[in-house]
This record gives sequence, structure tokens and C-alpha cells, in this order.
Amino acid sequence: MKRRNRMSEAPERIWITGDASTGSWNSIKADFKGPTETEYVRADRIAELEAKLAKVIDFVAEVEAGPSWGESLVDWANLKVLNARTLLAELTG
Repeated sequence: MKRRNRMSEAPERIWITGDASTGSWNSIKADFKGPTETEYVRADRIAELEAKLAKVIDFVAEVEAGPSWGESLVDWANLKVLNARTLLAELTG
């Protein structure tokens, strides 16, 4: 049976898999009881996602505020569509 590659399925997570025993730095065998698989979440990936989310929140707040007094609604809408496309391209890489 082929093992799944969890790193490619979820790049923001790190999976550590082992059996019921492990070696240590001084080569003394150490046995442990408990889960044989541990999941860690990469802090750099979370920070990147939080930065992207902040950009989306800022954009939505701009749209929610609407155009300024005297600003052309058509020009404002066209600019927001352009900004949305730029933001989407940046977020999806």
C-alpha cells in the first residue's frame, strides 16, 4: 500500500511519523507510549495566510465604505474591479 504524502496535501502542516520506539542523540533506545504520528503547523505559513487575510479585510472595508462624495460611481466601481482582480492574482500566486 502506498503512503500518502501529507506534505503535498497540506503544505502548512508538518507530519512526523514514527514507530513505537526511537533513538536519541546518545544512541540509547527510548520507548514511548502514545500517538505514533504528530502534527505540527508551520508558523511561517500561518503568518503568510494572516497577511493575505488582512489584505482581503482591508479591500472589503474599502468596498463597504463605498465611493467618496462626488466621486463617479462608474469610475469607483471600475477601480474596485481592477483592485479585486489584482488582489486575487496576488493571493492565488
